[in-house]
Amino acid sequence: MLATDELAGRIRARIEEYLSSRAQRFAWSFEAVRRFEFLPLYFGWTALLGMCPDASLILWEHEDEAARAWIRELNDPFLRRLALAQGAKRYPELESLVPVRPANGEECESCGGTGRILGLPEDSNVICYCGGLGWVIPGERREVGIR
Repeated sequence: MLATDELAGRIRARIEEYLSSRAQRFAWSFEAVRRFEFLPLYFGWTALLGMCPDASLILWEHEDEAARAWIRELNDPFLRRLALAQGAKRYPELESLVPVRPANGEECESCGGTGRILGLPEDSNVICYCGGLGWVIPGERREVGIR
């Protein structure tokens, strides 16, 4: 996925906004965000999913000391959708990049198609098994290996 010049500019602006926010909760990520120039979209237990200005999706493993030195392209289709769905909640300009439910997509049984775990408040940081989309691809591996 390639970004238009306008989207690339917006991503860069959001990166700068993120870095200048000085949100102490995520201060540990600032050095990597600055070094690799990516916008954090989803914070997992062991890795962070993000987007570069060219709209490529990346994974940065923050719990593995050796892996902190690099980022890698995010190729897993489920994790790509999760990153986009979660990123669009924080950055509305990414909404057009969130995939629409394909013909073979099925309503997520866990959330009843809402994208949220039933019974939790809307502002909860816990996301559904579907990645927050409300639908799943039958037979697709949906293990979030980035806890």
